[in-house]
Amino acid sequence: MSNRPVVRFAVRASDGRRSAEWRLWTGDKKPTDETYLAPRSLAGDFKVSLHKSGYSQHGPTSRVRERVRPGARHALDRWESSAEVARGIRLTYALRFYERELRHAGELSASTLFVPASVEDGSTVLGVYITDHEIGETELEQLGEIYAVLPRASEGKVVLAGLHFAADPGKYEADLVGLRDSVLGFGWDWGSTLDERFGWMHGDHESGVHLVTELSAETFTAAEEARPALAHEGFKAIGHLDELPPDLQPAVPVCAVLIVPPRHRPSLFYDSRARCDFQAVTSEALALAEALRKDGPDPHWERLPDGSYVCALVTEHQIGPGHRDAGHGQERRKTSAFGPAVDIAIGKRTGHQER
Repeated sequence: MSNRPVVRFAVRASDGRRSAEWRLWTGDKKPTDETYLAPRSLAGDFKVSLHKSGYSQHGPTSRVRERVRPGARHALDRWESSAEVARGIRLTYALRFYERELRHAGELSASTLFVPASVEDGSTVLGVYITDHEIGETELEQLGEIYAVLPRASEGKVVLAGLHFAADPGKYEADLVGLRDSVLGFGWDWGSTLDERFGWMHGDHESGVHLVTELSAETFTAAEEARPALAHEGFKAIGHLDELPPDLQPAVPVCAVLIVPPRHRPSLFYDSRARCDFQAVTSEALALAEALRKDGPDPHWERLPDGSYVCALVTEHQIGPGHRDAGHGQERRKTSAFGPAVDIAIGKRTGHQER
């Protein structure tokens, strides 16, 4: 196997359908003790960082964070690396590819490593293992089929190994349900213009290992289209913040904007870039709407010309007078409405643009 510190790989079926191309690297020209993983087409925008310190994270690169949410320094998720699967060997990350989600997506470079797909309707799981010592053939065999071994600056290796699994319709359907339920709060919208035919759903395997499932763009589109039917029955509509007119766009980071009309169910609009507990936001929004109808408006609400009331929902992490942080708090407790007046949050009212 090559001793280069970078490998590009994709899962490919016998009929030519394939996954996205991925890049795994420990350095560009010389290896380091840091390990990175990303879909190759997004490697400048998004990556998984598996640090020597034992902590890992994934999210947009600093360039994208600065463009999308200036001043943000947090990744989407940060965790401590998994326990050893054998002496000195850690399974740090896993990728799952369903055979049915592979697509005809154009030719890749001859230098791309192609991993054979599983049986029809099955799945291929590739693990990224990091060792703190030189690893022998016997130890390698315990990890499954070995596809690549990358050097590290210090003693040790990064190993890409895989296993194939037979069809499991129940697991596949469970992932689709999970995708549909998570569409509302789905990550960062960094406005990539890349023509990518795949998307990725992040979760945790029952073993505690972080697991990313790759799905086709068509599957993500279907999940998005199913969103209105999945909206909570307590709301007239659930949407994204950018669907609001300019005069209702918040001028500071928030989790969501809640609008309650006089004689209809409320509507809720999320900021999909905020690191919020959207399930808690939804529950709190219903409670606030009910309290408004029962007790009337308090200072958190602002009345719109059509008689509707609007307020912004945020987290409990204070970021300044009358502001609460929707995107940067590490401890996400129950949300509440903005401070004394909603005009702090609504740009039109004050011209205040603190995003």
